[in-house]
Parts: sequence; structure tokens; C-alpha cells
Amino acid sequence: MFKKLLNSLYFVLGAFLLISACTEEDDFADETFSSDQFSILKVTAIEGNEETRLESGIEGISAYQLQLNVVFSHEVNTDAINNGLSISGGPDFDISYDSTNSVATIEFALLDYQSEYSLSLPLGSYGASGETLENEFSLNFTTKPFVTPNVSLSTSNANPEEGGSTVVTATLSEITTADVSVNIEVTGEASSGEDFTLGATTIVVPVGELSASVSLDIIDDEIAEGAENIQVSIVSVENGVDNTTEPLNFSIVDNDVFTDLTLKGVMAIRWATETDNNSGKAVHLRAIADIADLSVYGIGVANNGGGSDSIEYRFPEMSVAAGEDVLLARDDAALLNYFGDGAAEFEHVISTDAMTQNGDDAIELYSGTAVIDTYGDVNIDGTDMSWEYSGSWAYKLGGEWRTGGVDCASGSTISKNSACIYPLIASDLLFKGAMEIETSPETSDLRIRAYHFEALEDIDDLSDWAVEIYNNGTGAPPFRIVGLPSESAAEGDDILVVRDSDFEAGNVGAYFGTCDDGFTIYTSGDVTSNGDDALVFTENAIPLDTLGVVGVDGTGESWEYADGFGYRTVPGAEFEFSGAGCTTNANTNSDASCFYPFCE
Repeated sequence: MFKKLLNSLYFVLGAFLLISACTEEDDFADETFSSDQFSILKVTAIEGNEETRLESGIEGISAYQLQLNVVFSHEVNTDAINNGLSISGGPDFDISYDSTNSVATIEFALLDYQSEYSLSLPLGSYGASGETLENEFSLNFTTKPFVTPNVSLSTSNANPEEGGSTVVTATLSEITTADVSVNIEVTGEASSGEDFTLGATTIVVPVGELSASVSLDIIDDEIAEGAENIQVSIVSVENGVDNTTEPLNFSIVDNDVFTDLTLKGVMAIRWATETDNNSGKAVHLRAIADIADLSVYGIGVANNGGGSDSIEYRFPEMSVAAGEDVLLARDDAALLNYFGDGAAEFEHVISTDAMTQNGDDAIELYSGTAVIDTYGDVNIDGTDMSWEYSGSWAYKLGGEWRTGGVDCASGSTISKNSACIYPLIASDLLFKGAMEIETSPETSDLRIRAYHFEALEDIDDLSDWAVEIYNNGTGAPPFRIVGLPSESAAEGDDILVVRDSDFEAGNVGAYFGTCDDGFTIYTSGDVTSNGDDALVFTENAIPLDTLGVVGVDGTGESWEYADGFGYRTVPGAEFEFSGAGCTTNANTNSDASCFYPFCE
């Protein structure tokens, strides 16, 4: 018997070498066989995505859903093969053939574990044209032993939102012949029935499957709790082994986060008499709706770009009305003294050592445990970044942040004599710029005389403010007073009061292009300043600010703005001047040698 088997294998090897010489288009072309001798060229096992060529005596073959592909040398008589082919032990199997009837596929539902089987085909005629097998074929293989499957847990979404759902999946390392029951439990901050429901506490992986799942549904409540963390763990396993080393973690995303508080400003101000580098550290917040309990909120300081440090300060239980300002200060007494009479703008002042920011640190505002507002970047050290506020402040105006400039308060004793008055305690309207733009006839030949203002708060009536013109070096009384209209303005609005004839000629749109969309424009026939005239900005007839020098003709002075402009971005700052004549050869703001900064 062994000799016959050996002869058969020699023949198979020879046939295989002949077939290898065939073209790539037809590895098993019948033309390579000139005789009527029939043979089995090879047998392969398909296990998952892997195909293994079988040699007699091979071990470790899958016992579950094994598929064997048998390649014959000729087209076969399928009835003859079906009658002649046998598997020792009598397991159930199905057999099918490819379109050429030269490859048979044998599929087993389940074989015994760690058992030897023999695939046999006796001598006989099996070819479709009568070709005969002259050497009995037999191939022995042994199935792998039963291995108790390891069980692991996974999920498709570890951060489900309220009202959403996810799954807990139990996965086996091996297909097994018995159902695997995985008993699980949920622990953590959330409560079953109030925050979530679990589809079942037992996951059953059926025979023949590698995984099964249960749903984890998140309840959409109306309680602002912030993120809640839960852990799913295996309690016990039947017909398997717990292979987990740690629980499966979930973080429930709360969609009920309160957002009635917002960051308004952050401070690390240093002034002349401030010596400990701590007195000016504070955070300014504003309630945008009534808040019954401020303790819902907290603050975190992300130092030196090292990432979030989470909540470092939780507010006390107290109510705050809509529109009220809250100052959270390291040294409240010193900072309020620096603000002077402007300190009254804060309805609530709280002192805490948690204010440790150095002007290059990001600030996070929390509702519950969720971050709802941030200044800066928690992962970046703010040094030399556009958002740095060392020796200064940052302030949210009309939803956009701006800074006073690094060390802008240096040398001041109170905020109102600094080069960067904190916006909350400044006048509600900032005199931001003045222009006397004129181009030559060779270019666009236009003229714009205008004053630029910015609302630092919501304003009901702009007519409280005015600009006094002192022309050609004259002193009091002013040559003209340009009053603002009796109109309202929203925080962050940029307002342009333009000479009526300049506006009617279409000069503003022609020169500024789409940038003029950023202005709320009013006109006045009193805007007659010529770029060498001093301007005094007043509120209720009380002087607040001056551009130029009253009693001095500006021609040739550093503050002359003829065919140019003066501009600043924060209250208290000196005006920066473009230089006289910088618009003369321009057609538009874009090609002028002095681009108006607001349009950047």
C-alpha cells in the first residue's frame, strides 16, 4: 500500500512539473497529458482568507467549516467522483464542481477536534472521457485540538451622545462548537435607567460565529451633567476565557450643557506699582442669561502649552443676572484699585489663588465637565503668539478676541492712564480713527473725509458722542462739532461718519471696495477736517480723547493725516499715523502705500 501511495505521489509530482511548464493562461491545460492516465494534482484547504496546500500527514487543520479544493488532471465524470470519493469517519460534507468540472470543492460543517481523517479515491475510471486512476489516492490529515476561545470586548463608538446609541461587542479568538456566554456589568458615573440602558447583561456568541453585540442606548435627559464616564467589564464567561486586561471605557457626551456664561476677558496685567507679578491675574466672565447656580461652571488654566489641566476652580453657588459681569481675580483689592472708578462695572468680584496664568497660558471655561469656551490654544505656549497677553489683557468684543498688546500697561498706575484701557471700563464708544483720503486726478481723483468709531458695548443712543474740529491751529471754541446720529449700535459695530458729499459721490465704495461692508455708515456735512486739524472726541460734551494737538496746525507735524489717516485698535492707545500724502497716487485702498488697517 505504501509503495502504491509513493508511486502515486511521484506521478502527481511529475504531473505538477509538466503543468508548471504550461502557459500562465491555463495552469492545468489538458493538452499536457497525452495518455488516459487520470490523477489528482493537488489538494488545498481554505481556512478563512488563507489557502494551504495539503500533504499527507499534515496536522492542525481547522475542524470547523473546513473547505477542501481538489484539482484533477482532467475533466471528471462527476457521478463517478461522487460515488468513489470517501472520507474516513463518515463526516457530512457537500461537494461541488467548477465550470470546467476539473476542480471539486468539498465543504464540511464540522469535523471532530484533534482527529485523523483520510481523503481517498480508489482505482477506477473518473475522467469525462474515460481516463483512469491507476494508483489509489489517499491523503491523511489531522484536525487541530479544541482551544477554548479567548473573549475580548470592543465598541464602534466610545463617545456616544445623549439620544444616540452604540454597541458592546464580544469577540472570540476561535470559532467554537458551543455557544459562548459573556456576562458583563456597567460601572461608573452614569446610572442605568437614568442615563443609559443596556440591551442585555449577557452577550451570547452562537456556534460558528466569532462575535456578537448588545446595544448601549444613551437616554436624552434635560440635565446638564457634562461628560459622564462608564466602564463595561466582563464578570464571567461560559465556554470561553476572559482575555480583557481593563474595562471598555465610554464617555457619554452631554447635549444639555449650560452655555449661559461666556469668557469676556483674560488678564495678566502688570503696572508700575504692581510688584509681585500676580496682582493683575484675572478672568472676566459675562452672563448671557440668568444663571440660578454659578457653581455649574468652572475655570481651567492650561499652562505653557502643556494641554488641558481640566477644572482648577469651581465657582461658588450664587445667582447671576443676564448681562452681569463677574471678575475672578488673584488679588481683587489690587486689581480693583487699578481699575479705579471703572471697578464698579463688575457686579460680582471673586478672589481665588487659582488665577495662575502668565499671559502665555490658555484659559478654559467649563460647564459641568465640558469645555464651552476657550481663549488661546491649550496645546501651544502663547509666547510670541498673536493671542499672548503678558503684561496686558485679551478681550472678547462682538464675539472676536483682541489683545491690548504685550506689556501695554507698563508704566501706568491706573488703567485709564495706560496705553490699553481695559475695554469694559472705557467709554462705550471708541474713537478708532480719522481719515482725509485724497487721490490725485491722475489716479482715481476721489476724497474721503471720515471718522471711524467702534462700539465697545451695546449702545442705545450714539448721539451722546461727538467730534470737535479745531482747524488750522485754532484753539477754543471748536470750528465745528460733528455729532453722531441718534441711532443704536451693537457691541463690535464699526461706525463710519463720512462727509455727505464724499459719500454721495460713491467714493467710499470705490476706494475701500468690499471692505466698506464692514462699516455702518452715517453721513454729515460737518465733517470738514483737512488732515492738519486737531480733533477732540467727547461724551456728553466731556473731552475723552484727542487726535493731534489743539492750537497747533498739523501741517508737517508727526500727527498730520492729510491724504492719509490716524488709527488705533484699543482704548488708551496712541494713534498711529500713515504719513501725509500716502494715498495721493493710489486708486484704491489695496494699492495705496498705506493700507487702512481695518480692511486687513
